[in-house]
Amino acid sequence: MGIHRSTIRTAPLFAGIILAALLISLSSIAAELRVVQLESDKGFVRLLLEFDELPRYELREVGRFGDVEVLLYDTKARAGLALPPARFPVISLDHYQGRENFLLSLNLAGDWPRLVERRDCHLVISFPRSFSETRRIPLPAVGTLVIERKGNAKALEEVFWVRLAPDVVSTRLALALAANHNSRSLPLSELASRENAVLAVNGGFFDASGTPVGLVIADGELVALPVKPGRPALVVDTNGRASIIRPRLELWLQADGRRVLVDGFNQPSKPGSVVAYSRLFPKAKLTPNAIYYRLSLAGIDGLTYEEVSRADFDDFFLAVNLPLGADPFTGAETITFHWRLMDETGNEIPVRFAVSGAPLLVDSGQVSIMSELDDVPATIADSVRARTAVGVDRAGSVFLLVAREDDARGTPGLSLQELAEKLIKIGAWTAFNLDGGGSSELTLAGVPLNLPYAKERDIPTSLVVR
Repeated sequence: MGIHRSTIRTAPLFAGIILAALLISLSSIAAELRVVQLESDKGFVRLLLEFDELPRYELREVGRFGDVEVLLYDTKARAGLALPPARFPVISLDHYQGRENFLLSLNLAGDWPRLVERRDCHLVISFPRSFSETRRIPLPAVGTLVIERKGNAKALEEVFWVRLAPDVVSTRLALALAANHNSRSLPLSELASRENAVLAVNGGFFDASGTPVGLVIADGELVALPVKPGRPALVVDTNGRASIIRPRLELWLQADGRRVLVDGFNQPSKPGSVVAYSRLFPKAKLTPNAIYYRLSLAGIDGLTYEEVSRADFDDFFLAVNLPLGADPFTGAETITFHWRLMDETGNEIPVRFAVSGAPLLVDSGQVSIMSELDDVPATIADSVRARTAVGVDRAGSVFLLVAREDDARGTPGLSLQELAEKLIKIGAWTAFNLDGGGSSELTLAGVPLNLPYAKERDIPTSLVVR
């Protein structure tokens, strides 16, 4: 009886173990991936996956730039399976074989359209070799952010732009400064977040220290002098009207009621002149014979030639190159600094903010690239790169445009010619180039759209829409 009882009790146990093993084996690996091919014809690039039995699968978006993961459940690859060379818009392929699942990663040129088809024991993912699409994101009380993508067999063009109507320009567009947040420069995402900006793009040029090297006026205050006068600038006056002009900046000092004009900026000091300088002027070209003063909005302070010649001296300063005894500031009790911005005809502009760039791209609705006149280096003028530009139409609307660049993904950016043509197409009457390359960025609610957080460059100025 004892043996009989033992047999009755253990038989179900062994049966259960065998059944569980069978269920595990049946539920784990159900399909074999036999072939991975990447084929192309005139219309499509196709990723072909061949199985002995089509498994359950899932396509997953990875990141913001359109990368795709193909997760194949209960699948193992045939021994020695090799992945084919990538073909644009597929930049690279990689894989990972798990214990039960197989993962195929596709690094794409960008957010590229695709079609997924099941054909018996085949899974086919097709990418068109060329496409054009436009996405529109409404921004309440601001306008519409437009994202244009255009792909061909070699490259992807991706452009972001927005048109700000005159009432939005007058009430919501501003020039933000990192200096107002106790920093020389900040990542655009951080500056935009601190400014509570709905939308933001980077501003004008700056040097390695984060100091602007173009005209900058913010909230009616002169912040930076133009190293190269005569370059175009976006000017918004105190009535909220926007224009793109080549403004003239007049500087002078009032010394005990006497008006002393500043004759030039960042140019050699000649006898009989008063010249203003930034830290960018080569110290070796300064003359030891002049009298030097530190220049600030509050006035001026005396300096020695040795002080202004130091490599770490980075303030604005004056060189007074006048005959001995003719220094207009000697013994003056009250010295104040003054300026005014004027249009090309000499009319003073009551300016709210202004920011300059180069070169001019569009004039009177026509391509008019003024690289030579605006003294733009060939590395900027002749390159294809990330771009930021600003334009104005005849009604006073402002266009902000950013072109994305990512060479590793086949997204080269735009040439100045392409940039100008794009600005005309969207409606700009006048337009010019802002800082580009690694500085070129657009954020929406503080989130970068055209590059990852990790690649943000610190910048001193930004055009923000609050």
